[in-house]
Amino acid sequence: MYVRKILLALCTLCLVMFFLAACTGASPQDVIRDPLPIIDPTSTQLEPTTVTTIVAPTQKPTLTTTPVISNTPTIAPLPYFQKGVPELCDQSWCVYSFETPFIRPISVDYNQRVDLSYRYGSTQEGKRKVHKGVEFINPTGTPVHAIGNGTVIVAETDHFVRYGPVIDFYGNLVIIEHDVQDGDRPVYSLYGHLSEIMVQPGQQVKAGDLIGKVGATGSALGSHLHLEVRFGENNYVSTVNPELVLPPPNDPPTGSQTGILVLRMQSQAYSIFSIPIWVDRIDSNDTNPVMLESYFNKAPRSKAWDEVGVIGDLTEGNYHLSFYKNGAYFETTFHIYSGKMTVLDFEF
Repeated sequence: MYVRKILLALCTLCLVMFFLAACTGASPQDVIRDPLPIIDPTSTQLEPTTVTTIVAPTQKPTLTTTPVISNTPTIAPLPYFQKGVPELCDQSWCVYSFETPFIRPISVDYNQRVDLSYRYGSTQEGKRKVHKGVEFINPTGTPVHAIGNGTVIVAETDHFVRYGPVIDFYGNLVIIEHDVQDGDRPVYSLYGHLSEIMVQPGQQVKAGDLIGKVGATGSALGSHLHLEVRFGENNYVSTVNPELVLPPPNDPPTGSQTGILVLRMQSQAYSIFSIPIWVDRIDSNDTNPVMLESYFNKAPRSKAWDEVGVIGDLTEGNYHLSFYKNGAYFETTFHIYSGKMTVLDFEF
């Protein structure tokens, strides 16, 4: 009985094995030897699942602002002696800031004011040659100082070498080539009629250094310092008005710094040269007018301003300017600010 059941179970097992072999194509021995399938490592595998962990922030994140790049170029400071942008303008005049690397050649202990009777570019109403500099009237022996840093290139008398229109014009003189330039043009300063010379050619000097003493040598009429400023070339035809580059002095009564007037003129009917002009204060008890003669037509003018006259030491306030030309009367008003430059454009 039991033997029959065992034989029947063996027969059933054999039938199942043969049936599986027929379905898979494998032999009964393979089915017995490899009961589990083997995974081929070269076969295509499933992509691994990426798990993203979201971490809740402990605080609100700060928004980072993307910097904006401006297309506006940075405005570099203008070189000295160049025309800038006006700070304010009225109908016929504008006010400019004024910066200079120079100082005045005479200290506050002496007369720092430019002589009014023979300004740069004037001829004293035709009585003298056109003036290429300015005068500081002071006693003989008054110290003369370098107006800026530079190198002494001339320190001698012009009795044998011509530095001006003729020989023996300046007498004892000093010429300095400065460390600053007008654009790409060198800048020179000349000190004439000295009684003594205190420097030597090749010597390095700084603004304020003693270079000589006031005198009356050469063609001077009385004791004074003759100061010239030259742009581009060291010669008599390359001058500019020194009052355009010297800082305005302080006003003795008030102690405040004065301001500069730069006059420009245009006219279709009249000549703009050698005109006697009167400038007077209209908001003060000071009724003493200042006389200005517009440049002679051969006087060199600055490239920056193309001016016909400069007054470099007007006290802050409101002013009236007037003159006659061929019987006609012309006038205008303007304002001077302490330490500033007022440029007045007058058309008539």
